Amino acid sequence: MNAGNMLKNGNFEEGAYISPNTNWCILIPPNIKDDHCPLPGWIIESLKAIKYVDSDHFTVPEGKRAVELVAGRESAIAQQVITKAGKIYDLIFSVGDANNSCEGSMLVEAFAGKVALQVTYMSKGKGGFRRAKLRFTAMSRCTRVRFLSSYYHMKSDNSGSLCGPVIDDVRLVSVRNPRIP
Repeated sequence: MNAGNMLKNGNFEEGAYISPNTNWCILIPPNIKDDHCPLPGWIIESLKAIKYVDSDHFTVPEGKRAVELVAGRESAIAQQVITKAGKIYDLIFSVGDANNSCEGSMLVEAFAGKVALQVTYMSKGKGGFRRAKLRFTAMSRCTRVRFLSSYYHMKSDNSGSLCGPVIDDVRLVSVRNPRIP
C-alpha cells in the first residue's frame, strides 16, 4: 500500500507477469474474486475482460503498470475498503489512453459507495491523462470503490480491436479538515 493510500495496489504495480519480449498486454478475465485475481486487492467485476498494460509497451500515467477498460459498461474493476461512517474521503485517480490508437471521447464512471463521478477524457490515441477527484462521505464501515467505462471504443488503425480508457494511480485518502463550500 502506498503511504496514505487506503487502497491495496491502487497503482496496479502488483499483478500478472508481462514478458518484456512481447508487444501485447495481459487480458484478465471477468468475474474473478480478490482471492484469485492477478491484480491483488481488486475484483474484476465484469462480463468482459480488462487489459493489464505496462509502460514498456504502452503509455501509463504513473509507474510501470495500469489497467485499460476495453468493454464499455461490461468492463469494471472494484475494491472493498474499510471506512468510517460519516467521515469524508477523496478518491483520486488518473484517466488516460494507452498510446494505442484508441481515439475519441472517453467517459469513465467512478463510484464510491452511492456517490458517482463521470470523468471525460478526449483521447487522440497518443498517450496522455488527466487527474480526477471524487469527494464523498462514507455511509458505512465498508465502501465499494468501482470504475467502469461508459462506452465501447475501437482502435483507429482498422484492426477492429477493442480499446478504452486507462485507469491508474488510484488513491483513497481520508480528508482531515474539509473546507465546506
